[in-house]
Amino acid sequence: MQLVYKLDTGAPAPGRTPVTVGRANFSGAYVNAGGGYGMWVADETTTAIPGSANPTVRVTQRLGGKGWLGRAGGGYDHRFSERILAGVFGDVDISSLKGSIQDAAAGLVGKTRETWAWAAGARAGLLIASDTLAYVNAGYTQAHFSSATMHSMLTTAPFLD
Repeated sequence: MQLVYKLDTGAPAPGRTPVTVGRANFSGAYVNAGGGYGMWVADETTTAIPGSANPTVRVTQRLGGKGWLGRAGGGYDHRFSERILAGVFGDVDISSLKGSIQDAAAGLVGKTRETWAWAAGARAGLLIASDTLAYVNAGYTQAHFSSATMHSMLTTAPFLD
């Protein structure tokens, strides 16, 4: 069905059915999917170097990676009253977020890649308008990174690509 509206009044054109906007339900099962570009960040701190003349050396640095990812998931929400909702959800990411990790104090660097992640949890929400839900999520997540072979930072040839 195609609907046509006059621009000046917003009323439906003659012979057309007007659109009726219903109240959002927010209850039931759902699935989701998506894809895009992502990033990861890790803060690393070395607090002591074994065998060092100064074992209290503290080196802190921020490391990370970036790349593509795809997501699939689903869940179920139930509206308990006019304004209160609760539900459960789960998501899986398949990714290729490439980056590097290093231990600057020891002079080592290596490549790593996040290959997948998942999350599961629950949500509780409050309808602040008939079509607007404010909610909080709580749950658990896990990510998988490939192992990294650490190389001396002085031999950077493997990391030029």
